[in-house]
Amino acid sequence: MSVKVTPLVIKNSFFTVNALAFIPYPKNENHLKSEWAFKAPKGPWTVLIQALEHLFPEYDALRRAITWLPSWRFEDCMLSWASEGGSVGRHVDQFSVFLVQLHGRRHWELGPRASSETPILANQPLALVAATTPELAVTVEPGDVIYLPPGVVHHGVSLDPDCMTLSIGFRAPDIGQLLEAALEHCGSDASWMRYHDPEPGHRRGPAEITEADLGRVQELFTAFCADRTRLAHILASRVTAPYLDLMPEMEIEPEDAHDWIDEDLNFTLDPGVRIAYFEDRVFINGEHIGDQAPAAILELADTRAIHSQAIRQLDPEWHGCVVDLIVTGGLQPPED
Repeated sequence: MSVKVTPLVIKNSFFTVNALAFIPYPKNENHLKSEWAFKAPKGPWTVLIQALEHLFPEYDALRRAITWLPSWRFEDCMLSWASEGGSVGRHVDQFSVFLVQLHGRRHWELGPRASSETPILANQPLALVAATTPELAVTVEPGDVIYLPPGVVHHGVSLDPDCMTLSIGFRAPDIGQLLEAALEHCGSDASWMRYHDPEPGHRRGPAEITEADLGRVQELFTAFCADRTRLAHILASRVTAPYLDLMPEMEIEPEDAHDWIDEDLNFTLDPGVRIAYFEDRVFINGEHIGDQAPAAILELADTRAIHSQAIRQLDPEWHGCVVDLIVTGGLQPPED
């Protein structure tokens, strides 16, 4: 049974606005000519800055603080920075998103929910839709939060200069993505799960596909999905796929990694690392890393941090996995 989820507006609920609102550029009177300089057009404009958690530790800390949703659903933190009248247009996203107003005001028109029949404007970078009658109109101010479930049409227009809206997106894989992953995880045993004819029954002709035939196919899918470990691999391979394909900033030698582990240090996962676990099976960046993970590794997945003492106590297999993470830049010591 599907449950209808509607947009939710929460007024004055985000209490770290002042700490985040001006992170994207230096505080000076002419920030458009600062390090983040760009030539502003004459008319209304909007700048989208994606993956903020890679750029500013404050946003990564915010991402880690959201523990009431599965961390493997996190997509990215994106900032919409706009002049008065700026907008990206009326569009629809296929993921869950929290819209946090950081600075200035923005007017939103929300709804209706889009469907496969909703016309999408061609040749556009976003899934822009034609004008619709919104179900809700609201003006948000700093500290206000809007939750949008996947598929809800929304249109935001800046009412002030330097309007900033933070989008915290959460992945919602569709059936096509999950079926694609299922194909990748069929394995050699899949050839033994094969279609068999149902009991003989009435057919209008030899070319007819009957309800009984479809029932056999449904039984195959049911049997395929009955393996919970297989399902975990299918889901984890998609939700832990990296958002950005970034190369490490510097090469770490294994000897340096071992030296760091011998010290008294707290290591944290790089913002780009995606990690999840099912029972004691661990998945990182779309790959199954290993089984029978100890508590310290599961805690690393949950908190995105691990102390060197805990690393030293790992068995050789998992100790090697952690060293590999450090060498590739996925697990980092504190900055000097």
